[in-house]
Amino acid sequence: MEFTESFKQTGPCCFSPNSRFLAVAVDYRLVIRDVLSLKRNRNGNFENFLVVKGKFEDRCNKHYNDSKLSCGCEVVQLFSCLDKISYIEWAQDSEYILCGLYKRPMIQAWSLKQPEWTCKIDEGPAGIAYARWSPDSRHILTTSDFQLRLTVWSLVNTACIHVQWPKHASKGVSFTQDGKFAAICTRRDCKDYVNLLSCHTWEIMGVFAVDTLDLADIEWSPDDSAIVIWDSPLEYKVLIYSPDGRCLFKYQAYESGLGVKSVSWSPCGQFLAVGSYDQMLRVLNPLTWKVFAEFIHLSTVRAPCCAAVFTEVDEPLQLDMSELCLSDDFMQGNSASHVCHAFLLNELAFICFDFCVFVTFVTSFNSLIDFSSRTTLCVIE
Repeated sequence: MEFTESFKQTGPCCFSPNSRFLAVAVDYRLVIRDVLSLKRNRNGNFENFLVVKGKFEDRCNKHYNDSKLSCGCEVVQLFSCLDKISYIEWAQDSEYILCGLYKRPMIQAWSLKQPEWTCKIDEGPAGIAYARWSPDSRHILTTSDFQLRLTVWSLVNTACIHVQWPKHASKGVSFTQDGKFAAICTRRDCKDYVNLLSCHTWEIMGVFAVDTLDLADIEWSPDDSAIVIWDSPLEYKVLIYSPDGRCLFKYQAYESGLGVKSVSWSPCGQFLAVGSYDQMLRVLNPLTWKVFAEFIHLSTVRAPCCAAVFTEVDEPLQLDMSELCLSDDFMQGNSASHVCHAFLLNELAFICFDFCVFVTFVTSFNSLIDFSSRTTLCVIE
């Protein structure tokens, strides 16, 4: 495994969808690096090249002397935002990238192909709680504070469309696989609704109510033929709806206890996995909507099992001296004037001579006897 030299980073970082670029936030600056330049050449040194235009190289050297741009990670663009970057998200075409400046609150978007192009979105007093890209990479969806409204901003004609009372800030929005339609969850009059919008005109194509107590999230099926909706953990309820609002199936594994933790479609769309708080994973068949398989997530691993399970202990080792006892076995050392006694406490051994005490970890008493019979010892007097 090979590594580059460390780069300065104070905020989020993420790879582009095409895995070609790496975006790193450093305070109010956004650094775009070329991933291909991370590869080593044959002589073992990092390839050193930097593609810049005009005064961009001078700007990079001025602000990033400590980043060591010549270490082999090519900087392709450097953008300066108006405030500290809190969030980064790439567009699906890897051409645009947005930065969330939630302290302002404000959104700034940048283009890799057109560095002079800039975009700034300011919701004013409404604020911005979350921002995301649309599948066409030409629209930005922002959710205001307190879920007052969801706004769709167009980067083509600068138009904006509002959807009132979105259910969640970062959840409750799902797009079809072809990116033509969007399902947005809303709530009004203590009732949950699903709004279907066309991603071409962003007009509302339909609205229907769902039978949930407190809708948790929504997701389109991979073939775009159904929508799965699940309730909050307080009530176990998984609902399958058709795009026209018909309830196709309602699943409830049990009534008492915490309910659904997570739901996910299989990539082929032939199975629906439902994870519950009872540590069970239930797989449903979309053809019959019956439970196809159930898997238990055990807290302990039972034999036969070849898996190695490790646990991290933060507390320091505590020794109970009440269990300390003198073993029946002891032997004479190489020197007749020195007597060796061995105390065993779990895997911790205390080797006591008449002039010193030595502490070590052993795997068995035989190794302790072999260790204590050596002619040279490092001891603590």
